[in-house]
Amino acid sequence: MTAEPTPGEPTPTESGEPFPEAVGGGTFTTAALAAVVAASMIGAGVWTTSGYTLEALGTPGRVMLVWALGGALALCGAAAYGGLAERVRGSGGEYLFLAETLHPLAGFLAGWVSLLAGFTGAAAFAGLTLEEYLWPDRPDEVPAGLLAAAAVLLCGALHALTPRGGTRTQTVVVAVKLALIAAFCLYAGDRWLRGYFVNWDAFPREPPAEAPAGWALIAALAGQLVWVSASYSGFNAAVYVAGEARDPGRSVPRAMLWATAAVTVLYLMLNAVFVFAPPRDRVAGAGDVAAVAAEFLGGNRLELAVRAVISVGLLTSLSALVQTGPRVYAKMAADGLFPLPSLFRLREDGSAPPSAVVLQAVLIAGLCVGGATIRGLLDYLGLTLSLSAAGAVACLFLLKRRGEPVPAWRLACGGIFVLATVGLAIVKLLNPPPWFHPLGPPAGLAATVVSGAVLYWLFVSRRSGPL
Repeated sequence: MTAEPTPGEPTPTESGEPFPEAVGGGTFTTAALAAVVAASMIGAGVWTTSGYTLEALGTPGRVMLVWALGGALALCGAAAYGGLAERVRGSGGEYLFLAETLHPLAGFLAGWVSLLAGFTGAAAFAGLTLEEYLWPDRPDEVPAGLLAAAAVLLCGALHALTPRGGTRTQTVVVAVKLALIAAFCLYAGDRWLRGYFVNWDAFPREPPAEAPAGWALIAALAGQLVWVSASYSGFNAAVYVAGEARDPGRSVPRAMLWATAAVTVLYLMLNAVFVFAPPRDRVAGAGDVAAVAAEFLGGNRLELAVRAVISVGLLTSLSALVQTGPRVYAKMAADGLFPLPSLFRLREDGSAPPSAVVLQAVLIAGLCVGGATIRGLLDYLGLTLSLSAAGAVACLFLLKRRGEPVPAWRLACGGIFVLATVGLAIVKLLNPPPWFHPLGPPAGLAATVVSGAVLYWLFVSRRSGPL
């Protein structure tokens, strides 16, 4: 097993030695890494968010603007994460970046956020959306979240028992999913060319009377962009398995940029169909906008087919989150900052141990059946994940200050990402929408950080080491 550096020790970059992960082959090729990124990104958000966004903003054009801005922000984030992956290599994501460049406490907090929000919350969101699309007529006597929990446990069993087989299976399924989504977009494009939807003469040129304007519109755009950013949050998924990548200094940055660009184009195509095809009153506020659009375009048969495609897509998203998350906890265990470190250490081939995969799956399944709601998870994830990613990207400037050769274009992208992310969070908190409870996501973020700091203190105290 490759020895893992403890937080506070010089990293291979600082000591001038090569990274052990950079030598030899690995499980993840560039294509496999791109599949992980695409599977993590194309989760629940794109199939649910636009109905709420149209309700909040008033016009389809504004919805498309938000998705375009979200894609540009994600591309900036992917470029900045690529710079981090070039200089600080290994599995662990934000935990590794912050622990190695700032302080072990910062890294631990990022890992704790990943455990509660980045993987557990995001996967529960995907699981609940999967249940809504796959079983829209669930009987009241059947507990909510039961089907979602079963899907999560199935993915956990796959990756715990056959980690390499799970990787190959996921790559194939992601390719099929992208092909099916592209086919749906082409079908919608054909219907548009034939004049089956988007009657521009009847389309409202002015926003409805209840739509926001002035500063209220700016605040609403910021709030919706935070939501949409959650749909793009998987752009950095490759860094969580970088320790198992082939030539990680090249493959990880490329996979993130290529996959993020492809998914951005796909998102814009999908949302154009969602918000322009059906009448506004049928889409605004709907949590299953894709099914609504499909039913409008092709009747019940197309709606059922689209529900099936989305279900496959959400299943691969669940699989990706269950696959990548345990690498973070295994890295934390290797550094002595996780319970029962001997039980959660990485396998000799660099993959996560079954115990970490099972823990991840159980936490997600528990959240699915514990009463979590899609809208509540959207608020919590949008705020928490964006700020955590901004903290990690800020490490790029610390590396530059220490003399690391970070390209100027990556620094520029990182600066845009950090400033935009923090600014959007502030605007949303100062101007919350009606459903946004002030003791909701902000309190959840605060509880996450405080509980993580307490746990870090307990772990360090147990090791009798300095804080």
